[in-house]
Amino acid sequence: MARSTFAALRRPSGRAKNGPLQVVFSPLDDHQERAQVAFAVSKRCGGAVERNRIRRRLRSAVELISPPPRPGAYLVRTDPSVGQETFQDLIHCLDECFQKASASNKERTA
Repeated sequence: MARSTFAALRRPSGRAKNGPLQVVFSPLDDHQERAQVAFAVSKRCGGAVERNRIRRRLRSAVELISPPPRPGAYLVRTDPSVGQETFQDLIHCLDECFQKASASNKERTA
């Protein structure tokens, strides 16, 4: 993600929390066809090996969400309990967070 995208995420248009995940959403000005997703996994989640494992699991879960998230920028933050979630629970939590965060923006612009 570009620096300008992270700057836009500091002023999100949508937020959602479900289980151990928090998602913020910001629509992008350029006409992206895919969602851009970044992950913030804190040191409270474990050492570097554990945090990288969590990121890999989250990245895989995002790829399996159908339909894919609405185009825009998403920042996924994690609670320390994310490492204990099953993979199916991660997919479900991410899907709900993406829908809620991007839907709150649609309601504002409608």
